[in-house]
Amino acid sequence: MPHKIVVKTLSFKDHTDTQMSANLLLDIRPVQAEELETLRLLVKETIVTAFGPYNSEADMTAYLAAQFNPTYFGQLFRQVGVHFFLAYLGNEPVA
Repeated sequence: MPHKIVVKTLSFKDHTDTQMSANLLLDIRPVQAEELETLRLLVKETIVTAFGPYNSEADMTAYLAAQFNPTYFGQLFRQVGVHFFLAYLGNEPVA
């Protein structure tokens, strides 16, 4: 069963300098087998964005090849006691 959480963003000013804020409603759901590739690519993109600037290209390439290849990621998904979740904003996976 999906869980809904409200994530309130920080206040910001729009292009007209008007103070704005936004509330986002995310659906948090367990990953299903058919969503595994979506999860793998989303996590891989997040890792590259977060850690890529602080590591050499060779180190990142080796890490990604080991940890995010479809076979290894599928094995993790099938491990007993391991649970993966995706957060959806509407129909779009965002986290």
